[in-house]
Amino acid sequence: MKLLNSSSIYAIRALLYLDRHASKDMYTSISEMSEKLSISFHFLTKIMQTLARDGILVSHRGPTGGVMLCKKTDQIYLRDIIKTFEDEGFYDGCMLGLAGCSDENPCPAHDTWQTIKDNLKTMFDSSTIASLAKLEGRIGLEQLKEGY
Repeated sequence: MKLLNSSSIYAIRALLYLDRHASKDMYTSISEMSEKLSISFHFLTKIMQTLARDGILVSHRGPTGGVMLCKKTDQIYLRDIIKTFEDEGFYDGCMLGLAGCSDENPCPAHDTWQTIKDNLKTMFDSSTIASLAKLEGRIGLEQLKEGY
């Protein structure tokens, strides 16, 4: 099951890569990241531009250019990524896709799905890139590359 869209997933993977492999005072090449993470260069460039626009990264063009974190990874919450790359109604909607489903007119899965959505929101609100990176022993570059 894929919960997040590709942009969100690649943004998180790229930020984890920067947390683990980037120098704190040098730019990291997007082409290097693209190759190491097996993400299309053009798609990753668009994602990095969006993160720069949101003040998470700073970018620099040219032969020594690339991207650099301008926020500490313990200040980059998954909710920031969700808000940027997912649809506005990410936490809304019926699990069964029923348009009329609501608290007043619930479908059979409504209460269970609401609990799951609340738990996801809590997790995204409290999890940072740094907290994910602390699980370093659990995943390595190969898993980031393959999309774990």
